[in-house]
Amino acid sequence: MSSVQSNLYASVAHSGPHNAHTNTPYTHTHTHGALGRTPVLEEVSLRYRDSSWFKNSISELKFGQEGGLNLLHTSAHSHFTLRGPSAGDPTSRRRIEPWEFEMFYDPRDLRKEACLLYEIKWGTSHKIWRNSSKNTTKHVELNFIEKFTSERRFCSSISCSIMWFLSWSPCWECSKAIREFLSQRPGVTLVIYVARLYWHMDEQNRQGLRDLINCGVTIQIMRPSEHDHCWRNFVNYPPGKEAHWPRYPSLLMNLYALELHCIILSLPSCLIISRRCQKQLTMFRLTLQSCHYQRIPPHILLCTGLVQLPVTWR
Repeated sequence: MSSVQSNLYASVAHSGPHNAHTNTPYTHTHTHGALGRTPVLEEVSLRYRDSSWFKNSISELKFGQEGGLNLLHTSAHSHFTLRGPSAGDPTSRRRIEPWEFEMFYDPRDLRKEACLLYEIKWGTSHKIWRNSSKNTTKHVELNFIEKFTSERRFCSSISCSIMWFLSWSPCWECSKAIREFLSQRPGVTLVIYVARLYWHMDEQNRQGLRDLINCGVTIQIMRPSEHDHCWRNFVNYPPGKEAHWPRYPSLLMNLYALELHCIILSLPSCLIISRRCQKQLTMFRLTLQSCHYQRIPPHILLCTGLVQLPVTWR
């Protein structure tokens, strides 16, 4: 087996006026190893000016001299007052505005603030209780636990299903608090969907997510179906716009899903996020090592659209 370059890196650059909460800038280095898999592209760059969906956008596609792909996306925010889905909707007061959903759940926008949309279902009842929460002096996960324990007297004989839609994955401290919360309530099951991974290169945060999974918590990256669900059930969308939820790039969802898989398997990070403060650019870089090719199922690598496995001729 011949030695091939083992690093495939994809850069996704997002620029905008928002605050950034990113990982420590990383300097990319090349390594070599016998992998038997050759990447299709060495680099893919996507540059986003603004993620607003309210107005028509202009996209310009450019091919670099070395095969790089640059997508320049520009659009302008529209400021107007939106009404809820219907005047008689009892959940209207618990819904967030469209601009808030776009701001919190866009995987390209690495802002400091966090948001939690959640659903609670008790026993065999088909009724679902929904609400939203934002971080205060405490993280949203801790706010939920305090609210849940203070407002409801938990009966161990009744099962409870909780589903979270988080703009950031839990930090290690919140992961510990969640485990303690669940350990005291064996009848509670928790499913967590996240839009982004919070400081995912920090080993304590990575271990915290693994500990949650080991204690029975399901953690997944939000996909279009989850964004659609949240838009319809948690957002004060304009009348007749129930299907007009923001369409976010599937590439970033796939990259985050790949990194989450690395966390679960205790592999080194493959997604590097850095911030260029002067140009307000956030760079997402995919760097694969031999251990990633060896332990991550091929279909997960292929779903990024950046890796092509070789065909062996006999």
